[in-house]
Order: sequence, then structure tokens, then C-alpha cells
Amino acid sequence: MIVKRQLFRLEPVGPAAAYKTYGLTAPIKTHTRPGTCGDVECRNYLNGFKIIADVSTELGRKQANYIRLHSGRRFTVEENADLVTFIFPPGQTCFEQHRVSLHREPNFFIKGGDYRGNPLGLPTRRLGPTQWRDDFGEHQEGIIEVQRRG
Repeated sequence: MIVKRQLFRLEPVGPAAAYKTYGLTAPIKTHTRPGTCGDVECRNYLNGFKIIADVSTELGRKQANYIRLHSGRRFTVEENADLVTFIFPPGQTCFEQHRVSLHREPNFFIKGGDYRGNPLGLPTRRLGPTQWRDDFGEHQEGIIEVQRRG
């Protein structure tokens, strides 16, 4: 089941064209690498884990078949009617795909507009951290000056 949550946002005072968006990104492809359970201190790896398959369904039968024949993991089995519980002891990999940070500097950017869009079509600017910080500070000072003037 997919649940979509709405972000809480304060209603902007002005039009989208009056705003700038300052952001940072750290894309998974460039800022992380695949990791092992040991790399991320996975709780399933450290403590062991259970998987319950409902073999009355096609998916459950496929899961149970994969675990039994192809997973390559040690486990014990408890069966209760159509529910099969696979119990995996500590020290072996789980079934999740873990990612490990490469500790790279994030990508700093500034774009026109806000979450409603970029009505002026201003290009996104990619900056270094110092330039991003300086632009942000100057922008904040400009807002304060406009507020002082009334």
C-alpha cells in the first residue's frame, strides 16, 4: 500500500516569481555505494530476523520457494497452517539492499521560484558551497532591507 503524505507548507506571501529556492542534493548514484549488512550494522544481520510467508498465495509460495532453494541462507522453519515462518540466525545477510555514504560534498544549487514553479524560467545555478552561502546571505540581507523600508 502506497501512502502519499502532503507536506505542510506555509502559504507564500508573494508570487512564485518573487522567490528563490536554495537547495542541496546528494544523489544516490554519485554519493553512495552498495553496502553489506556489516557495513551498515544492519539489525537483521546483528540480531537475526524472521520472514513469514503465506503459502496460500502465489506470492507466498514463490517467497518460500526462493528462501528454501535459492537464498543460500541458514534458517529454521515453523509451519502453522498456511503461514511458514523462516527464522534466520544472526550473522548472515538479510534481503535488503543497503547503501553506504561516500561522504562526498553535496551539490549546491539555486533556482528561480519556489515549489509552485519557476514562472520566469530562470536557469538553475550550480555553485560551490562558499558561493552558495554568500548568495544566500546576500539574499537574506536584501529581504531584511525590504522589510525595513516597509
